[in-house]
Amino acid sequence: MFNLVKSIQTQTTYTNPSMILSRLLSKNVHNIKNQKDFEKYVLKSKVPTIVDFYAKWCAPCKGLMPKLVKHVEKADGKLSMAKVDIDDQGVEQTIVNHKVRSVPSVFAYHNGKIVDQFVGLPANKFIADFVDKLKKLN
Repeated sequence: MFNLVKSIQTQTTYTNPSMILSRLLSKNVHNIKNQKDFEKYVLKSKVPTIVDFYAKWCAPCKGLMPKLVKHVEKADGKLSMAKVDIDDQGVEQTIVNHKVRSVPSVFAYHNGKIVDQFVGLPANKFIADFVDKLKKLN
C-alpha cells in the first residue's frame, strides 16, 4: 500500500501542470535551513534578495509571504527570495545575527549587504515600492 501511495504522489508531482508550473515559478524562492543555505542563496546571490523571517503559526506572515513570492515570481529573475522559518533548527545564528525580535521581519540584501528592511505586514503599496526599489539595484 505504501508503495502505491508513493507512486501516485510521484506521478501527480510530475503530471499535474499546476505543480510543474509552481516549481518553475519558484526557482527564485529558497527555503533556508542553515547558515550554508543563507550564504549560498543570500550573501552570494547575483540578484537582490528578499529575506523573509516567518513562522508557520504567524497570521501576518501568512498574509505577507504570498505577496512577496508573487512579486519575486513577476520579477523574471531580477530578484530572489529566501524564507527563514524561525522555528527551524539550524537557523538560530541567522536569527541572532539579524536581531529578529518579531515576525514577519523582512530584509533586503544586495551584494551581500542589507540595503533595506521592515517588520510586520505593511500595505500593498509599501510592498510594491519596496520590491521596485530592489529591482532597480540590479
